[in-house]
Amino acid sequence: MNSNYVSIVGYQFERVHTGVISWLLDTKNTTVSLDIKYEIISQIYRICKQPIDFQIYEIKAISCIQEYSFGRKRKIDLVVKIDLFNRSTKYLVIEMKVDSIPNSEQLQGTRFDFIQRNACDPNDVLFLLFL
Repeated sequence: MNSNYVSIVGYQFERVHTGVISWLLDTKNTTVSLDIKYEIISQIYRICKQPIDFQIYEIKAISCIQEYSFGRKRKIDLVVKIDLFNRSTKYLVIEMKVDSIPNSEQLQGTRFDFIQRNACDPNDVLFLLFL
C-alpha cells in the first residue's frame, strides 16, 4: 500500500492543495514553526529564480486567502499575504491547475487584476502556476 500524503488525500481537487499550503504557511497555525514557513517561502523564491528580499525576523504575519475573489469576474486559487514590519507587504499569488490546462489569458488577467485591485508594486508579488 502506498502511504504518501498525496495517495491518501488525493490530488484531483485544487482545494486540497491550497488547503495544505495554507495550513503550512499561515501564522495562525503555530504547529508549523516560522522557521519552516520561511524555508518553504525561500524555496519557492529559489525555484522561481527570484531573490527573496526579506528576512525571517521581518515577518509580522502570514495570512492565506483561498479562492480570493474579484466578485464574479475572477477567482484566484490562493493568495499568500506576507506582512512585514515597517515595510511593504509581499504576496504569493498561486493558480492551481489539476487535470486542466492553463489558459494564458486567465493568467495574464489574474496578474493585471491583482496588481490593479491591491495597488501594489509588481516587484512585491510573485505569480505562480502550480501544475
